Amino acid sequence: MNDEAMNESPKSSTTTAWLVAAVAVLASAGWLGWQWQRRPPDFALARLYVEGRGWEKAVPMLERIVADDPGNGDAIRLLSFCYRQLDRHQDAARVLASVQGDEEETAASLFFAGQALLAGDRRRDAEQMWKRVLERESAPGVDGWKQECRRELCNLYAIGRRRREFLAVSEDLFENALPRDRYIPLQYRLKSLINVVEPNAGVRKLEPAIAADPGDDYSRAGIALYLADLDKFDEALARVKECRTRAPDELFFWEAWCQILERRGDMKGIAEAVKQLPPKAEESAIVWQVQSLAAEQRNDFTGAVAHLQRAMAVEPRPEYTHRMGQLLVRQRKTEEGNRELKRADRKSVV
Repeated sequence: MNDEAMNESPKSSTTTAWLVAAVAVLASAGWLGWQWQRRPPDFALARLYVEGRGWEKAVPMLERIVADDPGNGDAIRLLSFCYRQLDRHQDAARVLASVQGDEEETAASLFFAGQALLAGDRRRDAEQMWKRVLERESAPGVDGWKQECRRELCNLYAIGRRRREFLAVSEDLFENALPRDRYIPLQYRLKSLINVVEPNAGVRKLEPAIAADPGDDYSRAGIALYLADLDKFDEALARVKECRTRAPDELFFWEAWCQILERRGDMKGIAEAVKQLPPKAEESAIVWQVQSLAAEQRNDFTGAVAHLQRAMAVEPRPEYTHRMGQLLVRQRKTEEGNRELKRADRKSVV
């Protein structure tokens, strides 16, 4: 027995030594792997992935860089670019909105965050992002980004049929332009007011916004106006009714409702609508114009003229001037009425 034990002893010792060595190697490899995982990813390597269109590979590396260094603006911008390429537009906006820089850098990041949201059809979120820039204090470099935001908002409002907001923002765009550049917002405003979006194209533009954000009632009301242009009045009224049910005091939804009723020739509906005026109704030319229509239906031509004058004071549109001429002619004020009709014709010439 003792001889057998003595004969096996060297073998056992060798086996034990190998096992200890193997465990040591495995432990060492595990430690090295753990250390590698803890090592911050190389920004240059992530950038190489981006240049090679390997956005999926670059994203986790850049996410770790940003997590370790939230103030790394270069990594944030590159990460937001990758997100956009992967159609992760809200993630792109989120990281851009987190940029912690000076006033100009922050304004620029919020502007591009809004663009990312718009690319993802989050029109209301994009609007709020650009408004955040406009609310910032003026500082070197910030005013330029404010103008960029005003241009984006003009596009947003023009496509969404939000004329009141479009006029207000385009006026700000003009007032804040350099004197040598003021012709640009004027041309832009004229083009947006005259070249109305083709209805089918407008619906196609806004429908994805509803799909991305079912609570976007502004886009839903814009679609309703385009549907009315296509004489799809029942569908248009159904759409705008959804908006008014959720926000009965929203002026734009009331305006859309009345414009659809007018296009349909539903004077009874308009008479009911003027009994439900929303807050801030006095700010809307459409409110006064619709009240003028209702007064005319009651054969109250004096009231119709008075309401229409208020509408023209808020917004001097050629169609209001033309209708004023017609009302005056119906009141047998032929000379005065013809003068207004001629003025309307002159205003209509572009």
